[in-house]
Amino acid sequence: MKKISILFFVFFMLVHAEVMASWAYPFVVYNKGIYEATLEQVSPDLIGDSIGKVTLSSDREGTYRGNFSNYHPKGTVYYAIIGTSPAQEIAVQAEDGLYIKAVFKGPYTVAESANSSYIWICMVIAAVLVLVVFVIYHRLHRRTS
Repeated sequence: MKKISILFFVFFMLVHAEVMASWAYPFVVYNKGIYEATLEQVSPDLIGDSIGKVTLSSDREGTYRGNFSNYHPKGTVYYAIIGTSPAQEIAVQAEDGLYIKAVFKGPYTVAESANSSYIWICMVIAAVLVLVVFVIYHRLHRRTS
């Protein structure tokens, strides 16, 4: 019985362990691309049309969908830069009248199951099945001994 208690303790410690990490650099996600936010300001004269905005902001490392930022708050607006393709760089509104450049780094890939509860449901079902098999095995083993 003591071994069972230790095994369950270790199992639940592993299941509930959460790793915290920080992002490598501040960025925004626009149109499934990741753009690194720079310190370079963009002149208001070069600001084009609004092309999107931050729909989700989090400083916790993870995989998120949509126009996400790890630095800028939800609602921060993205703008096209006149004379530059949004596929290369965009402007991000930092404050009223202040815009910073964000440079395209590559596609932002979303792991479909990264934050899915499906994984946790499967783990719970597997744990229950292991427990049921363990209990049945020990009951049968006691009868034969």
